Amino acid sequence: MNTIPEETLWLNGVSALLVDDDADNLELIGYVLERAGCRVTVAQSAASALDAIAKGSFDLLLSDIGLPDQDGITLMSEIRARGHNVPAIALTGYAGADDVRRMNDAGYQRHLPKPVDLAALLSTAKELARATRAS
Repeated sequence: MNTIPEETLWLNGVSALLVDDDADNLELIGYVLERAGCRVTVAQSAASALDAIAKGSFDLLLSDIGLPDQDGITLMSEIRARGHNVPAIALTGYAGADDVRRMNDAGYQRHLPKPVDLAALLSTAKELARATRAS
C-alpha cells in the first residue's frame, strides 16, 4: 500500500461519507482516509447513504457510481434535491466523456477512475476539503 504523505494530515477533522457496495473498497479507502485524519462513515447502498445524510452532516462524500440499489448519479441527484451541498467525488469505472458530464451534472465536483489511485484520492479529498473550509 502507498505511504500516506504527511501533508494529507490536513484532513484531520474532516467528516467523510464513503459509499460503495464492495467491502474491500470500503475497507481500503476507509482505512486510507482514516489514516489521513478523516472521520469516516461507510454505507454499502444508496439507501444507507441517504439515511446517513439525513442523520448527520458530512464535509465530503465519496461514492461508487455502480451501486446495487440505485446508481451513484441518481443518488447524488437525490442528495442535491434534498438541499445537501456536500462536496463529492465519484469513484467509477465509467470514465467516458458522457459519463463524466452526467456525474458533473448530478453534482459531483470530481471523479476518480477505479481502481482508485490512493495518492490521487487523498489529493482530491484535500483539495475539496480545503475549498469547503475556505468558504
